[in-house]
Amino acid sequence: MFRQFRKEVMECLKDFDVDERFVKESEHADLASTIAFKLAKERNDNPVIVAEEIVSQLEPSGYIGSIESLNGYINFFADYEFLEDTINFILDTDENYGSLNLEGKILIEHTSANPDGPLHIGHIRNSVIGDTLARIFKKAGFDVTTHFYVNDMGRQVALTVLGSLKFGLDERKKGDHAVADAYIGINRYMEEKEEEKEEIEKSVEELMLKYENGDKNTVPLFENIVDKAVEGIRETLKFLGISHNL
Repeated sequence: MFRQFRKEVMECLKDFDVDERFVKESEHADLASTIAFKLAKERNDNPVIVAEEIVSQLEPSGYIGSIESLNGYINFFADYEFLEDTINFILDTDENYGSLNLEGKILIEHTSANPDGPLHIGHIRNSVIGDTLARIFKKAGFDVTTHFYVNDMGRQVALTVLGSLKFGLDERKKGDHAVADAYIGINRYMEEKEEEKEEIEKSVEELMLKYENGDKNTVPLFENIVDKAVEGIRETLKFLGISHNL
């Protein structure tokens, strides 16, 4: 349906030598054309005036409900018939809507929050967008794999490990919340104990180096923090109906 709407917009602008480069989706309209800026440059004229002149020569028809000029842009709006036809098409197609029988493999990495606490609204926004894309591509026929990348070697994780050693982990809490307490606790401690900050930073560097070198006593500490955080994060995502293949 939208292709038909775009086709009608292109047809509407055919007398002005417009190609696809000059017609885009816009937050101010269903489609907007920048052709007035191109023509104004060629004529050494004001794009606002050129856009108004073009709009005065155009007549809405088909799926085009209205046309207006705004600051040099030519904005096109779909009419209610377009919306009605689109909704009816979706209802008639039912569960087959979006099936395109396309082929290929797609890897989508999304969420991938650091394992130092629970998801915040920014992470979840990423989760919803990523999961929506995965579902759309799957429906279109693609072989889709979703991936949650776990960064288990950063300074934040090492700092959280140090926090857990100093303050422990509250096993009564959801894993990612318990981990967050350790992370927040050690950061707050550094703020309050300025004289110990340098020593703490040194301990963090030592922990990171030991983990990277595979120290048998250090690796399980990192793994425990990461596992608890990721377990809690996946529990939250499950509540939202979101899961990852990897």
